[in-house]
Amino acid sequence: SDGGATEEAEPSALSAAGAQTAPEPQKTAPVQDSTVRVSVAKLDRLIGSVRELESARVGIEHAAQELTGVAEAADLAARQYDSRAGAIRDATEQPLARLQRATRELSDDISQARTVPLSLAFDPLPRTVRDLARDLGREVQLELSGGEIDVDRAVLEVIRPALVHLIRNAVDHGIEPPAMRAAAGKPEQGTISVSAKARGSQLSIEMSDDGGGIDGDAVKSRAIELGLVDAKAAAAMEYDELIRFVLKPAFSTRDSVSEISGRGVGLDAVFEGLAAFQGSVEIESVPGKGSTFTLRAPLAIAAIECIVAQLGQDPIGVVLSDAVRIVSLEDCQAADDQVEVGGGPVPLVGPHVLAQLAPGGHQQARFAIAVEADARRIALPVDEVLSVLRLGTMPLPPPLPATEMVRSAAILPSGEILRLVDARALIATLPPAPRVLVAEDSTTQRERARRALSAAGYVVEVAEDGREALTALSEREFDALLTDFEMPRMDGIELIAELGERGMLDGLSVILWSASDNPTLPAAAAEAGADGFVEKGPEAEAAVLDAFRRLLSDS
Repeated sequence: SDGGATEEAEPSALSAAGAQTAPEPQKTAPVQDSTVRVSVAKLDRLIGSVRELESARVGIEHAAQELTGVAEAADLAARQYDSRAGAIRDATEQPLARLQRATRELSDDISQARTVPLSLAFDPLPRTVRDLARDLGREVQLELSGGEIDVDRAVLEVIRPALVHLIRNAVDHGIEPPAMRAAAGKPEQGTISVSAKARGSQLSIEMSDDGGGIDGDAVKSRAIELGLVDAKAAAAMEYDELIRFVLKPAFSTRDSVSEISGRGVGLDAVFEGLAAFQGSVEIESVPGKGSTFTLRAPLAIAAIECIVAQLGQDPIGVVLSDAVRIVSLEDCQAADDQVEVGGGPVPLVGPHVLAQLAPGGHQQARFAIAVEADARRIALPVDEVLSVLRLGTMPLPPPLPATEMVRSAAILPSGEILRLVDARALIATLPPAPRVLVAEDSTTQRERARRALSAAGYVVEVAEDGREALTALSEREFDALLTDFEMPRMDGIELIAELGERGMLDGLSVILWSASDNPTLPAAAAEAGADGFVEKGPEAEAAVLDAFRRLLSDS
């Protein structure tokens, strides 16, 4: 070719050349329909593009081969890793089991070496009773049982002064002089009994006396004087609530320090010592009959499961058995002072308490740990929930001061001190729970209402009819009344009307509920003085709770 053109032969020449050897030509499509003219430059460019595509194909194939090799190598490495990890796991499994077993045995041996008989705490009690009874002119018999129980020496060191303190109080405050006891129809000789029992891993010690009981009026006056409660709240408190004030720091119903029963050290010292080991003190007292103090503590210093959370700059712990639920404040309905937990409102720990727990301040709380004690709940806001660990507890080490909220600690694996929050102390920061009287003759409905109100944090009493409810309202202070309509002796409308005539509806929130379909009943209830009406049904308890929540928050 010349100049890139394609030459064509003359038709005559083609005919001449093919006439001698070829058969008669067949009929074919015109040449111009099956050929195109393409310049050499374009062909060169196309060939170059093909070469580039071929090069790219080869590169991709090579990369794919390399990737396959890497995958095979990774698979081989993973198999080798799994094999090696399995070998290491097999090699360490038995030594680890032996180490765990040896650790448990060593811990048990150490615990056994630390145990002493509880009788060592009982030994000083007979002489204490004898000397105090002589000095005070009392006649007292002391009964002891359970001294053979073995307890940790550290627990004994807390129990021994606690028992001496309680014995001194019982002789000084509880047991009356012989003449007074005789006048009350009691034996001239009083009795103090100390009985210890081991229940599982827990030690329970009951110290009872048959004296005059705790003076509720004296406790109330002293609590008001110390600013622990205002007069209105104190008047509404039950006797069992009042007597717990004796566990407050420096609380005494005596104006002067007694050489006999305290030298200024109150029962709070007993409670604080036990709380350092996750122990507790319970009080029961009947005026004129006597008192019982129940001390609970672990038999040995064992590890407990703790929720570890971050509050401010330091970690803080909550004993897992005290916790009800952990809720996210971002996901649940939360107000400034309460949070929804399990379908019901739970009050949040107040800012003044958080300031004590996190004096350096804290971030915006993201979670709340709801705890329960003494049938009441409160939620502790925390910045983060970190983990749940099994840790050994101990008293707060210096220089950390024991406070009402934090009396014990644990050591984290990092070596940090974990302060453990006392659930009962958190509950004690709540205002007195509203008191509700339920007047209902149906046992089933009465129990359902009682359970629902108690679960919501109310202190509940029940009455079986309007007459019994009227007596209870006349004798004790209540914040709210839930009354049925149809009851024997006195129905709900009659009860409300009678309360109005006596001027007893002031400060009392009243809800009438009924299964009656009488359309005039709500209006009749309102006319009598009720604050609301609820129709009995599947959602009745929830409606009652909503009504009381609204009424009591407005009062």
